[in-house]
Amino acid sequence: MGRIVIIGSANIDYVVTLERLPAPGETVTGGVFDQIPGGKGANQAVAAARAAHEKEIAVSFIGCVGDDPFTKAMVDGYKTAGLETSRIRVDSNAATGAALITVDANAENTIAAAPGANRSLIPAWINEDTDLIKSADLLLLQNELRSETV
Repeated sequence: MGRIVIIGSANIDYVVTLERLPAPGETVTGGVFDQIPGGKGANQAVAAARAAHEKEIAVSFIGCVGDDPFTKAMVDGYKTAGLETSRIRVDSNAATGAALITVDANAENTIAAAPGANRSLIPAWINEDTDLIKSADLLLLQNELRSETV
């Protein structure tokens, strides 16, 4: 069996879809709101798990979330997608990372992100997963974590 390991960010995304993006200092109303799991690392891990579903490839995600109301739903969603989630750490002293996203009718967007618990994923935690990482056929990282962790 093959193995993919993704080390990356996990966020809760607050998305408002509008006819147009607001200018600085402007309020645009009439949008549609959605709250969804996100983060480049988690998104890539879920996509990999879905693609690997019938190919006998295990996909593991290494990340960090806060100990807050979003954690259970996010991790349950990752499991449902087929991810191995035992390497997701929980930092009880930080909030889960969050992104405020506005999207217009042309799919242009603006994003303001607060890394939260993603900043807690430190090299020492990654070192605890050395055996898993060495077993990977493919290792995927992004730059939404501390540079020393990447």
